[in-house]
Amino acid sequence: MNDMPQPSRSGSETRQRHSIIGFRATPDERAELEKAADNAGLSLSSYIRACVLQAPQTRARRRPPVNQAMLAQALATLGRAGGNLYQVSKRLNFGEPAAADVPGVLAEIRAAGAAIMEALGRVPRDNIGG
Repeated sequence: MNDMPQPSRSGSETRQRHSIIGFRATPDERAELEKAADNAGLSLSSYIRACVLQAPQTRARRRPPVNQAMLAQALATLGRAGGNLYQVSKRLNFGEPAAADVPGVLAEIRAAGAAIMEALGRVPRDNIGG
Protein backbone atom coordinates (compact mmCIF):
# COMPACT_ATOMS: atom_id res chain seq x y z
CA MET A 1 0.00 0.00 0.00
CA ASN A 2 1.08 3.51 -0.71
CA ASP A 3 1.21 5.59 2.49
CA MET A 4 1.94 8.81 0.62
CA PRO A 5 -0.91 11.34 0.75
CA GLN A 6 -2.69 11.70 -2.55
CA PRO A 7 -2.81 15.21 -4.02
CA SER A 8 -6.23 16.73 -4.39
CA ARG A 9 -7.64 16.49 -7.87
CA SER A 10 -7.77 19.63 -9.92
CA GLY A 11 -11.02 20.94 -11.37
CA SER A 12 -10.22 19.60 -14.80
CA GLU A 13 -9.70 16.09 -13.40
CA THR A 14 -13.06 16.07 -11.64
CA ARG A 15 -15.11 16.97 -14.66
CA GLN A 16 -17.77 14.52 -15.71
CA ARG A 17 -16.75 14.48 -19.36
CA HIS A 18 -13.74 12.28 -19.84
CA SER A 19 -13.30 11.72 -23.54
CA ILE A 20 -12.51 14.09 -26.34
CA ILE A 21 -14.03 13.56 -29.74
CA GLY A 22 -12.04 15.15 -32.50
CA PHE A 23 -12.30 15.28 -36.24
CA ARG A 24 -10.32 16.86 -39.01
CA ALA A 25 -11.72 19.78 -40.94
CA THR A 26 -10.40 21.93 -43.74
CA PRO A 27 -9.67 25.56 -42.91
CA ASP A 28 -12.80 26.55 -44.84
CA GLU A 29 -14.94 24.05 -42.91
CA ARG A 30 -13.57 25.27 -39.58
CA ALA A 31 -14.19 28.89 -40.56
CA GLU A 32 -17.76 28.02 -41.54
CA LEU A 33 -18.36 26.23 -38.22
CA GLU A 34 -16.83 29.09 -36.21
CA LYS A 35 -18.97 31.64 -38.06
CA ALA A 36 -22.13 29.59 -37.48
CA ALA A 37 -21.26 29.20 -33.78
CA ASP A 38 -20.59 32.92 -33.48
CA ASN A 39 -23.90 33.75 -35.20
CA ALA A 40 -25.67 31.41 -32.77
CA GLY A 41 -23.90 33.04 -29.84
CA LEU A 42 -22.30 29.75 -28.78
CA SER A 43 -18.81 28.42 -28.32
CA LEU A 44 -17.67 26.11 -31.09
CA SER A 45 -18.00 22.98 -28.92
CA SER A 46 -21.49 23.95 -27.70
CA TYR A 47 -22.59 24.65 -31.26
CA ILE A 48 -21.34 21.27 -32.56
CA ARG A 49 -22.86 19.48 -29.57
CA ALA A 50 -26.21 21.20 -30.20
CA CYS A 51 -26.14 20.26 -33.90
CA VAL A 52 -25.19 16.63 -33.37
CA LEU A 53 -27.13 15.76 -30.22
CA GLN A 54 -30.14 18.03 -30.83
CA ALA A 55 -30.31 18.42 -27.04
CA PRO A 56 -26.93 19.44 -25.65
CA GLN A 57 -26.11 18.44 -22.11
CA THR A 58 -24.02 21.52 -21.36
CA ARG A 59 -24.95 25.04 -20.53
CA ALA A 60 -24.38 27.05 -23.66
CA ARG A 61 -22.08 29.98 -23.13
CA ARG A 62 -23.99 32.77 -24.82
CA ARG A 63 -21.82 35.27 -26.65
CA PRO A 64 -23.36 38.18 -28.47
CA PRO A 65 -22.77 37.95 -32.21
CA VAL A 66 -20.21 40.47 -33.37
CA ASN A 67 -21.36 42.87 -36.05
CA GLN A 68 -18.33 43.00 -38.37
CA ALA A 69 -19.61 45.94 -40.43
CA MET A 70 -20.20 48.08 -37.35
CA LEU A 71 -16.72 47.31 -36.03
CA ALA A 72 -15.18 48.25 -39.40
CA GLN A 73 -17.03 51.58 -39.34
CA ALA A 74 -15.90 52.21 -35.76
CA LEU A 75 -12.32 51.44 -36.74
CA ALA A 76 -12.57 53.96 -39.60
CA THR A 77 -13.96 56.57 -37.21
CA LEU A 78 -11.11 55.94 -34.78
CA GLY A 79 -8.62 56.29 -37.65
CA ARG A 80 -10.05 59.68 -38.60
CA ALA A 81 -10.13 60.81 -34.99
CA GLY A 82 -6.54 59.67 -34.53
CA GLY A 83 -5.45 61.72 -37.53
CA ASN A 84 -7.27 64.76 -36.21
CA LEU A 85 -5.78 64.25 -32.75
CA TYR A 86 -2.32 64.05 -34.30
CA GLN A 87 -2.87 67.40 -36.04
CA VAL A 88 -4.01 69.00 -32.78
CA SER A 89 -0.99 67.67 -30.87
CA LYS A 90 1.37 68.75 -33.67
CA ARG A 91 0.09 72.31 -33.44
CA LEU A 92 0.41 72.31 -29.66
CA ASN A 93 3.99 70.97 -29.88
CA PHE A 94 4.94 73.88 -32.14
CA GLY A 95 3.38 76.41 -29.76
CA GLU A 96 0.46 77.15 -32.03
CA PRO A 97 -3.03 77.57 -30.59
CA ALA A 98 -5.03 74.38 -30.37
CA ALA A 99 -7.45 73.79 -33.18
CA ALA A 100 -11.03 74.69 -32.48
CA ASP A 101 -11.97 71.12 -33.45
CA VAL A 102 -10.87 69.51 -30.16
CA PRO A 103 -14.52 68.97 -29.12
CA GLY A 104 -15.18 67.43 -32.54
CA VAL A 105 -12.28 64.98 -32.14
CA LEU A 106 -13.55 64.01 -28.70
CA ALA A 107 -17.05 63.49 -30.12
CA GLU A 108 -15.62 61.20 -32.85
CA ILE A 109 -13.80 59.12 -30.24
CA ARG A 110 -16.97 58.85 -28.13
CA ALA A 111 -18.99 57.82 -31.19
CA ALA A 112 -16.47 55.14 -32.10
CA GLY A 113 -16.49 53.79 -28.55
CA ALA A 114 -20.28 53.66 -28.53
CA ALA A 115 -20.31 51.88 -31.92
CA ILE A 116 -17.84 49.28 -30.67
CA MET A 117 -19.94 48.64 -27.56
CA GLU A 118 -23.08 48.30 -29.70
CA ALA A 119 -21.35 45.92 -32.13
CA LEU A 120 -20.35 43.77 -29.16
CA GLY A 121 -23.93 43.73 -27.91
CA ARG A 122 -23.29 45.93 -24.89
CA VAL A 123 -24.86 49.14 -23.69
CA PRO A 124 -22.71 52.15 -24.65
CA ARG A 125 -21.61 54.34 -21.75
CA ASP A 126 -20.17 57.82 -22.01
CA ASN A 127 -17.21 57.73 -19.66
CA ILE A 128 -14.79 60.00 -21.50
CA GLY A 129 -14.42 63.39 -19.95
CA GLY A 130 -17.43 63.85 -17.70
